[in-house]
Amino acid sequence: MTEFFYQLDEKNNEVLNYVCIEMFDTLIFVFSDKKKQKLKDVIQLSTCFIKDNGNKIISKKKFYSFSIMFQSQIFTYYNQEKSIIKLWVECLRTVIGYRNIFDYYELTNELYSANNYTVKIGVNKSTKEYVSIKIYSKTKMTQNDIEAIKSEIDLLRMIKHPNFAQFIDFFENSEFLFLVDEYYKEPTILDFFRVNKVSKNSDVVCQLIDIVRYLKSFGIVHTDFRADNIKILRLASKDDDDDDIRYMIKTGLFGIYKLLDLSENPIIKFGNIHYLPPEIINYSKDKYIGLEINVWNLGIILYQIIFLTFPFGDLPIDKYTPINYNLIKNEILEKELVFINEKDIELKPIVELTKNCLIKNPRSRITIGKIVNLKWVYFQQN
Repeated sequence: MTEFFYQLDEKNNEVLNYVCIEMFDTLIFVFSDKKKQKLKDVIQLSTCFIKDNGNKIISKKKFYSFSIMFQSQIFTYYNQEKSIIKLWVECLRTVIGYRNIFDYYELTNELYSANNYTVKIGVNKSTKEYVSIKIYSKTKMTQNDIEAIKSEIDLLRMIKHPNFAQFIDFFENSEFLFLVDEYYKEPTILDFFRVNKVSKNSDVVCQLIDIVRYLKSFGIVHTDFRADNIKILRLASKDDDDDDIRYMIKTGLFGIYKLLDLSENPIIKFGNIHYLPPEIINYSKDKYIGLEINVWNLGIILYQIIFLTFPFGDLPIDKYTPINYNLIKNEILEKELVFINEKDIELKPIVELTKNCLIKNPRSRITIGKIVNLKWVYFQQN
């Protein structure tokens, strides 16, 4: 496949020279003469992106262009024929195995935003199924950040547990990273416990515990393990018998890291300040940080489903008021919690567990090993 293109002096917006490009397999040969005797560049089509730049007026003439984009270098070529540019973009993208997420999914409502990403609802164009799509902007990331996200994808593919949404796919272009997983429209665990007693649904609490147990078995920390990220599904019961109803919780996958990957500025990896454990707020490289992080998160969630509010920050869950970040951090570090339901016999074991999960010193905090051995904790066979 051979074609003639122009290269542009971007600074002065004028045509610089005329080149002949020949594509062979995954190699691009760029010649500075029509006879292909003067080789100018050889471009290996790996770890690059192909961008259709649309049109541009140069010396009162309309030109179309595409770019071959690498991390540290960009090659851009112009032609006055739109069809030629379109053909080359399609061929180059086929060669590099590029897939456009917008060919597969329609992006709709935004669910939430965090420090360096946005999560939106997507709809599969073929199946019409809803998915959750986490979108990272590369302009806000270093190359190390990008590589860390790609490492996270390997972890997401590994997770196989009934209480986790399943990872579906990954897309990338020159500007964004897209991570796709299952999305559930069911109510959150907080919505459920606004109308149901915690003490009557210990199986749901045990599923929360099983999530933390599973994470620890892989040496994984979930930085987005929070109540509004956990949906609750009603499973079919035999003969519609209310006494036989079972529920299953589903938590999202986004925010999963190997413990070692938290070593660089871990506080920015957490999606919600109310779930920050003290050891993350006070983090420094000479201080201890371990898998007790998710035990703390478990404690926050348990406190929420019991009292329907955050333990630190005193912010009701269902009101959108300005967040005082310094106040919340100070309360996490200093505030001693008071449990007003301690006399409730049915709730007492779960309240006691919540207390032990929210011990500020991670070395003194209850371990997941001790939690799973509590007499009232059990796991359903799935």
